[in-house]
Amino acid sequence: MPEPDPLPPEDDLDARFEEIVAQLRAEQPSTAGDALTVRDLDDLPGTGDPTAGLPPPADPAPPRDAVNPPPVFRPAPPPPRGLDVPVWRGASGDAAYDELLDQIEAEDHYEPPPPRPLPPQQDLHFWGIIIGLVGGPLILLWLVLFRPDVSDLWGWAGAGMTIGGFVLLVLRGDDHDRGDGAVV
Repeated sequence: MPEPDPLPPEDDLDARFEEIVAQLRAEQPSTAGDALTVRDLDDLPGTGDPTAGLPPPADPAPPRDAVNPPPVFRPAPPPPRGLDVPVWRGASGDAAYDELLDQIEAEDHYEPPPPRPLPPQQDLHFWGIIIGLVGGPLILLWLVLFRPDVSDLWGWAGAGMTIGGFVLLVLRGDDHDRGDGAVV
């Protein structure tokens, strides 16, 4: 394995640094009045006209008058002509307004269908779900809030009712009522 190049001695690094600093100070202008101008920059080596030696453009672009031209003011567009929806502007006795409002209400009125009736009393599966999912948490809530001096069986009964109601709900699976989406 080749040995890495040893670093130059500390004296060589310091001497090289001093040379670089001296060279930069010699190139800098001594006062603010001697600052470089754009013409001075063009005279520097390697900076010249990049288009030197190229043929002139056929049609030079016309010079601009101003960097930020004044804005052009245009009149505001007229407000839209009549609206389809009446705009309330205060109380008035116009019968036409009331008729128009009734017409809009008649067109947009939605009557939901009547709710489905509860299942009959003979549907023990449904009533078991209701009793389990409502009664079980109520028993547990009663035990937690009031801390009655009762046996531990009440806690087990509340938890069992809740779990049993959930299991019955999952097992019920109304396949005949499923549609293509949510029932609104």
